[in-house]
Amino acid sequence: MQHSVTLAWKPLQDAALSGNLTLLESLLKGGNPDAVDELGRTALNFMCSLRKLKEIDLEVLQLLVQYGADVNRADKDDDSPLMVLFNSEYNESKDTAIRIEALKILLKNGADVKCVNHEGLTIFKKIILCDPTNPDTAVALELLLKNGADPNIKVDESGNTALNLICSQSKLTKVHLKMVRIFLQYKADVNTPDEEGNSPMMNLFCKESTDMGVRIEALRILLKNGADVTRVNHEGLTIFKKIIRCDPVKLDTAEALELILENGADPNMMVDELGNTALNFICNLPKLTRVHLKMIQILLKYKADVNIKDKCNFSPIMSLFLAAKDYELRLEVFKLLLENGADLTLVDQGGNTILHIIFYSNASKNPCIVETVELLLKGGVDVNIENKSGQSAFHVAVKDLKHPKVIELLSKKM
Repeated sequence: MQHSVTLAWKPLQDAALSGNLTLLESLLKGGNPDAVDELGRTALNFMCSLRKLKEIDLEVLQLLVQYGADVNRADKDDDSPLMVLFNSEYNESKDTAIRIEALKILLKNGADVKCVNHEGLTIFKKIILCDPTNPDTAVALELLLKNGADPNIKVDESGNTALNLICSQSKLTKVHLKMVRIFLQYKADVNTPDEEGNSPMMNLFCKESTDMGVRIEALRILLKNGADVTRVNHEGLTIFKKIIRCDPVKLDTAEALELILENGADPNMMVDELGNTALNFICNLPKLTRVHLKMIQILLKYKADVNIKDKCNFSPIMSLFLAAKDYELRLEVFKLLLENGADLTLVDQGGNTILHIIFYSNASKNPCIVETVELLLKGGVDVNIENKSGQSAFHVAVKDLKHPKVIELLSKKM
């Protein structure tokens, strides 16, 4: 829309800003309520964009619309009065309750709840980012939905729905949980993905966080409302990989994994583009924690297959000691995998057995190497199988490892 700038805007905005209702009304009686400044702002748009709103400003807004101010007239950024009413820059103003009343005035007078500005942003995104600690923020969202806003509209240039945007916030609050419940009440789709193919549930676990308890609660809500636990994004990643990578020191992360499995997720599905199952991905991690051990126990409880190989032909037990340093913890995992039927006859693409792999993987620094080898020998591993280079595990132990006790153990099986 073309914005014809006249000198009429200045006294109108000054009167509105002063809160002098008598002066404002006298100007409105004989003038244009939609006179615009150089930024394309009407007096209504200008007032709604103030950093701090006061009670008297509500009367100003009422008077402006009473005299025919267009509640949908956008400024040069394509922002209507409704769109500029909420902004994260206003958080310090602590005037959300007044902004809610202003929102009611605009909605009552026909404000368009579906408007999108030049940047592809909607009022939903502006409110969600506004004040995540104030319950009134959730009230504002519900007002929009009550007045016909589409709960599944794309709210920004990244293709997020409101639900996806909320779940992708770096810090989740109880107010965000309230927002999620409100959107689901108004039939928001829990599985609509963003441009990267991530659903709201997947975006819950995109980064490490200090609010895992709130995220678990959000996960429960989404699962209860039909979140798809089998979804794969455009990179080939699943919710499993996102949870495993999210926070390796909080037990809540393991709880999230179990919730996914309780709701029908396949413990043996490929979780990434490398062909890893969740079990293989955990065993491949460069650093393991007690939480990872708990995750493995949970996966085994839900019948995860300990012998599925990734695209490099590594099973979980074969991946376990690659470039490892936390040997004691890995030994616990090792025993767990053996107890659950890990196949010791498997070989990788180079024909290497589990013994070859362990000996090649910095085994001289492994304080658990003797116990590990004893367990493998007890499990029936063949020390004489040669890899594609013609080397047996015994040969590698003598040539590279040079550990007397290990060589002694292996020689008894020759």
